[in-house]
Amino acid sequence: MSMDLVPWLFLFPASLWMLLSRSVRGPLLLFTVGYLCAFAVGQLTWLSLPSLVLLFASAGAVQAQRPQPVRMLGYALFIAVALSLRAHLVPGFHNPLVLDTQFSEGATRFRMYFNLDKLLIVLWVAYAWRQVKWEASPQRAVAVGVVVSAATLVLCIGMAWGSGLVVWDPKWPSTAWVWALNNLLLVCVAEEVLFRGFIQSGLSQQWRKWRHGPLAAIAVGAALFGLAHAGGGYAYMLLAAIAGVGYGFAYRRGGMLAAVVAHAVFNMIHFGFFTYPMLAG
Repeated sequence: MSMDLVPWLFLFPASLWMLLSRSVRGPLLLFTVGYLCAFAVGQLTWLSLPSLVLLFASAGAVQAQRPQPVRMLGYALFIAVALSLRAHLVPGFHNPLVLDTQFSEGATRFRMYFNLDKLLIVLWVAYAWRQVKWEASPQRAVAVGVVVSAATLVLCIGMAWGSGLVVWDPKWPSTAWVWALNNLLLVCVAEEVLFRGFIQSGLSQQWRKWRHGPLAAIAVGAALFGLAHAGGGYAYMLLAAIAGVGYGFAYRRGGMLAAVVAHAVFNMIHFGFFTYPMLAG
């Protein structure tokens, strides 16, 4: 086994534990060991230290006992660092390239990394943000997630097929299990924690006195989710935003686990039965 994968023997189980336990406090030791291993194998260097310090500082600043100006500064600091981490602009992170392939004939080439920087966003939100709705019933969360995913699939895949972005392409290559592991425990968890657990829940709280506040929060979270996928082009960005509305409703009805299930099932069906990620223009 490559030494590049050693940190993820701890980080992926920690991510799953966090999702199922609805807290980061239990799996914190696994996360810590994983990042120490990443440092030992060179995936994390001292250049990443300033971003870690800023994240710790912003986590302390947003606590309820702080004065409101301090909390606002903490949120602004976190958002700035989080956007930089998500865009892979912060130095000191050497995310290992795991896949570089073409899954479907005529599709754009797919490159996949195990992203240490994006995972830090998850840890911050789960640890410092008290408004994440984790849902107490896993059975309800899974049921909500599956139903929402089915509805979102019909709409989004239908639009993608009609617009020529994808075609029917059933497959399950030998590397699919690596893709599925990363998709569930890093991509879906990271994106749902940020866009639904932080952005949507935060706006819902701010707009709670407004009759349509929760719906507006879903719309804003979905729009930002779409913008985050702008690299795929306008059509791909629009479809991501529509899918984000579905994930937002899943979060509202069933909590974080429901949103992750909806997102993961959608991606799994897309990957397994249609062009992935999309046809080359």
